[in-house]
Amino acid sequence: MLIAENITLESRKTALLAVRELRVESGSAALLIGDNNSGKSLLLQAINNRYPYQGVIQIHTSTPLLNKLYRRRSKTIFLEHTANCIELDTVWRNILLPMEKLSSRQEQKVKEFCEMAKIPQPRATRIAGLSLSQVKLVELIRAVIQLPAVLLIDDIDTFFDEKTMLIVHQILDFSLRSGTSILATAKSHIDGFWRYYRIQRGIVVQL
Repeated sequence: MLIAENITLESRKTALLAVRELRVESGSAALLIGDNNSGKSLLLQAINNRYPYQGVIQIHTSTPLLNKLYRRRSKTIFLEHTANCIELDTVWRNILLPMEKLSSRQEQKVKEFCEMAKIPQPRATRIAGLSLSQVKLVELIRAVIQLPAVLLIDDIDTFFDEKTMLIVHQILDFSLRSGTSILATAKSHIDGFWRYYRIQRGIVVQL
């Protein structure tokens, strides 16, 4: 579960964004809608402890299984606006980067997800040969397979059209069913999220 309360973000000593309460339950996904430069990306950075803020941000796990999994895994994974893959390496090796090895179940799910992303040979396909949308799908696969407590996705509408978003939701569902809280940002409404927030005049409000 992700809870952000009484958050204030500043830029150049000027108030930029205020959050009275933002809550994403375990196993659910929320979308934060806002224009460019509205502070939505900085809020994700603050949740990931990469931008200073005032207020309280809490991340909780809700089940003994998740508590056991998170002993060795990052509580929060942040997918930034820019792609973060090694271009000359294969899709498979990029997915494996943060992990020592995959379980047989994880390996099967990675294969399934790569098929959805139209990457039928992930062990032989290099990142450099993929479209930007496919690269972001690889990042998404790498993130969900780790089953983080919280997954933050910046500007999700920049890389995925309406058709690809159907694939995105299928991939996200794997992590959601294990209790991950997902918060994504976008410039406009996208179907398929549990809860919606919008930045209005510098304040995050629930829709």
